Amino acid sequence: MGGKQHITAGSFRDMTGMVFALLCFSGVCIMFLYLARSLEKFQERTRDEHAQLRVQIRALEARLDFPASAASLTAHDPPPGDTPLTPAPQDLLRHPE
Repeated sequence: MGGKQHITAGSFRDMTGMVFALLCFSGVCIMFLYLARSLEKFQERTRDEHAQLRVQIRALEARLDFPASAASLTAHDPPPGDTPLTPAPQDLLRHPE
């Protein structure tokens, strides 16, 4: 016997199953690629926001950073006629520079 092979119902079902499995596998691969791309974009946005927050926190710390000598001056009443070297925290909040 030789020659041509006939497609039977069983072999058609097997081939359809393989095509279905191939399509499912392709769909899962595409889904994972989309997920990886979305995570990469999310990571970039998060990194940018983190950098902005660090800059804002440093600016806020610089505005609120008092030297150690200022803490000792505010702990005791300054002598009459002398003024503290740094403004009080209320003044910083009222007049940001």
